[in-house]
Amino acid sequence: MDPTAAARFTAGAGVDPGALHGFAVSLAGAAVIGWAAWAIDGLYRQWRAESLDGLGLVAGTLRVGVVAMVIFWFLE
Repeated sequence: MDPTAAARFTAGAGVDPGALHGFAVSLAGAAVIGWAAWAIDGLYRQWRAESLDGLGLVAGTLRVGVVAMVIFWFLE
């Protein structure tokens, strides 16, 4: 965004575009971390109920981690 467009955006929205971008990325990152914690907790509950073996728990956790890393890579 060129300086003129940034100044117009700041005048219209009342917030700096860089600050808004940082807030949106932080919010999306927090949502991804929350999703990953929820997914891993679900895997752990399945393992504890013996409907998932140890290898499935590890594989599922790795999948969640890889998906989270890819999303974080796209966020920045």
